[in-house]
Amino acid sequence: MPLLKEATDGVWYSSEEEALSYPADCNECCFSLEDQSFWFKHRNACITEVVTAFPPSDNVPIFDIGGGNGFVSLGFAKAGFDVVLVESGRFGAANAKKRGLANVICATAQTA
Repeated sequence: MPLLKEATDGVWYSSEEEALSYPADCNECCFSLEDQSFWFKHRNACITEVVTAFPPSDNVPIFDIGGGNGFVSLGFAKAGFDVVLVESGRFGAANAKKRGLANVICATAQTA
């Protein structure tokens, strides 16, 4: 049995679910702020600049583990990097897909 299966929403979901300690409503709270927040934008610019200075090898995607709503992953994608977001929370993974990220996996490191 495959560990991951693509759903109709375009997100790859683990066949095993794990209990999470992160409150589900926190993803929605951050999602409503990230695009307008100076702090989130500046933090993203700093992270992207560091990755641009020390890029991964050719054809190696960046795996954003615990990537939440995909704000950082989207910054990487806009900078020209291949990125895979791995987020254990369903709301965060769905929000990342809404942002237009192509590769979203809803799983923990253990269940992926």
